[in-house]
Amino acid sequence: MRMLPLVCALLMGPLAHAENLCTGWEMKIEPDHQFQESDFTLESSLHALKVLGLLAQQPRHERAAFEEHNALTLVKGWLLKKAAVEAQATAQSEEEVAQVLQFCEFLINEAVIHD
Repeated sequence: MRMLPLVCALLMGPLAHAENLCTGWEMKIEPDHQFQESDFTLESSLHALKVLGLLAQQPRHERAAFEEHNALTLVKGWLLKKAAVEAQATAQSEEEVAQVLQFCEFLINEAVIHD
């Protein structure tokens, strides 16, 4: 029940796959540990929520921290990307810049795949 608002936020909005918002940004994470902008989709975030639900029900195992981190990163990245695309669609320049900047900074600084 606590995840319902998050699922609703994921489903709302016009995009399933958006164009690249962060073209030209220098990636700071090693390429083999870098989530790509295209990884942040509605489908991947919904799958990540299922993974988190399963992890919450199972006994903790040695890879759980990595799986939790990756799943949370996918959900957060999708929500940031969705907000950036929606801000662009409303053509509110200050909000658009802030939302895109927030997503791109997340992508280049925090979107690390843990394995």
